[in-house]
Amino acid sequence: MDISYVHTCKRKDLGQPCSFTDVGPHLLAEVDSDPVLKAKFYTVPSIDKEVDHCVKMCAQEVNTVSSTTENRGMNHKEGGWPTGIDIEDEDSKARFRKMAEKDKNYTTAVERLGALVETMVMVNNSIDVYEEYFADDRIKLKFLQSCRSLCC
Repeated sequence: MDISYVHTCKRKDLGQPCSFTDVGPHLLAEVDSDPVLKAKFYTVPSIDKEVDHCVKMCAQEVNTVSSTTENRGMNHKEGGWPTGIDIEDEDSKARFRKMAEKDKNYTTAVERLGALVETMVMVNNSIDVYEEYFADDRIKLKFLQSCRSLCC
């Protein structure tokens, strides 16, 4: 029995839209069972069997090198003064400030930081962080209502 179909058409008919329809089932072949062969076969009851092919592992405890830790607290009143400066004495703090401000490294560091801060300030000015972008009152009202619904 040859189950094949050859479709021939002209090239100009190719690419036309297809039209498919629902068709009921068609019986192509019917083969009756042989009672002699059927008697030789029997139904095997279902068997459940599990197979595990994992590597066997065991749990072990290992002593690792322990490190000693220590908790310490710090009381920070006013920051960064050397040990020889009394933070309660304004004169000793003023003397230390004058000595630090005369240091050449201090002045170069302040100049470098000043230039960096100036560029950051100019970026903020160009963005205009405080500008009111949405002047429409309806947007503010919707925002406030959504805030109220979240809070209350």
